[in-house]
Amino acid sequence: MIVNHSFIISKRRKGTVMYVIGTIFMLFTIIAYDEWGIMIFWGILALGFFSYGFFSKEIASRAYRYIDLIEAGYTKLEDISSKMGITEDEVKENINDILNSGMLLGIYYDNNTKEIKEIVSKNNKQKTKEEVKGKKR
Repeated sequence: MIVNHSFIISKRRKGTVMYVIGTIFMLFTIIAYDEWGIMIFWGILALGFFSYGFFSKEIASRAYRYIDLIEAGYTKLEDISSKMGITEDEVKENINDILNSGMLLGIYYDNNTKEIKEIVSKNNKQKTKEEVKGKKR
């Protein structure tokens, strides 16, 4: 499993920048309290930047929790959900978000076994670790 730390840090930094921009727009909203139209405009912008910033920071912090569990050997959804105290559907959704964003490379989620598996590349062929172990025996 390859962890893209620079991408995770940039996501966290982007979330902080979005918080700051949202705060500035919120100040514009407070300044324009006489005009409803302008106030609503700045309020919607502030809300959008706050929510995007929250999502970016949250997905970055979630990624490190899942990385720690996967590296400790918890690859099944049942194990991860019991350790984190959330449902399997939430774990599946979070892992798919993290995998689709490119924070973790070299692993995939297997729907059939409900397990996270590592991809091993050899001679330009991608195989799972289990397939490689089976051929060595």
